[in-house]
Amino acid sequence: MNQRTGTTITLFSRIRSIAIVISTLIFTPLLLNTSAGAQTGMSIAECFEGPATEFVNKFGAQNTLAKNMYEMKAGSVCAELATMEIETCLSQADKTGSNDGAGHYACIGKVANPCIDSAWGNSEFRHVVCVGTEEKVWLDILHRHLDSMLKDLPPELAEQAAKMKKSFLAFRNQKCGLIKTLKGKNEPDLAYGACTTETAARFAIDLRESGDLVKQAKADFARKQFTGDRQGAEKLLKRLLDGKADHHQLTMELRPEREDYEAAYTQPLAGQLEKDHLKLWADPRTAIRPQEGQTSLLLTVTSSDRLKKGGPELAEFPGGYQKVLPYLKDDVTIAVFKFVVPGEKKGTSFDGLVHVNGHWVLIPKPWNSLP
Repeated sequence: MNQRTGTTITLFSRIRSIAIVISTLIFTPLLLNTSAGAQTGMSIAECFEGPATEFVNKFGAQNTLAKNMYEMKAGSVCAELATMEIETCLSQADKTGSNDGAGHYACIGKVANPCIDSAWGNSEFRHVVCVGTEEKVWLDILHRHLDSMLKDLPPELAEQAAKMKKSFLAFRNQKCGLIKTLKGKNEPDLAYGACTTETAARFAIDLRESGDLVKQAKADFARKQFTGDRQGAEKLLKRLLDGKADHHQLTMELRPEREDYEAAYTQPLAGQLEKDHLKLWADPRTAIRPQEGQTSLLLTVTSSDRLKKGGPELAEFPGGYQKVLPYLKDDVTIAVFKFVVPGEKKGTSFDGLVHVNGHWVLIPKPWNSLP
């Protein structure tokens, strides 16, 4: 809300003056305190009116050139506070339950607007610092989520994301370049800078909103790349023998959905298993993990049909499976496994690895949910 006019406006229309400034110059690392205000509860306006102004007065007093240079760097003094302001705003928007990003767009301008309205923002040149300080926050968020997306997505989707990154940069430059040209002599740099800042912010918010979708795509790819036989199960489980593995994340990739419980077991056991396992999958400590020295895998893979017929593999399964055989659906691939010290037969045992709906899931100790 513009306090002077009483009208609601976006960052694009809000900023009254801006110039193109090389970002590497604005944010060149300097021996200064970048957390000013972040630890003391200062507002953005107070940070620029206080520590940022003091920084300029201290280092830029020699001449006009020095003053201009340190004004350009002054945003770094309030960098951590700026990040905190926007991240806090985004977190608060998360709590409203908005899933389309609309609520998060209100966070655009949280830093630039109060900075421009402060006593600090007494010149067009300083407005550049206000906008640049906020733009860096959005670019950091954008690159953080984009890098995570490129890392976590399956190869084909990661390739699409890389193309999207290039397309976005080209789109932003073309869009904002056109606006600058259309402005002509009427503050073209204002138009260009405000456009690039808001475009980056909106893209960052969109990427942030897609986080859960990326995680789901990663999990789906990880689960479907392992075939429903002994070879696939062994390949899947050997990832857990890697000492650097994220055992919790790899285990979470095996979380079943309702249709997976129903594909493995008949009702009412399928529904009761889903209900009983909610606590298991919500626990951050849930992990399939070998103990120290257990670097070998012992694996038994069979079918539900063979277990029901009393095949020799049944002896490798916990005794509770005798009770759940009537509920176990036909033609389901199921496995038990243990991590052992090489050469030994006893170790850390796990059960309930089943292959349904094209992927492996974990449904452990099903007898505990018998009606």
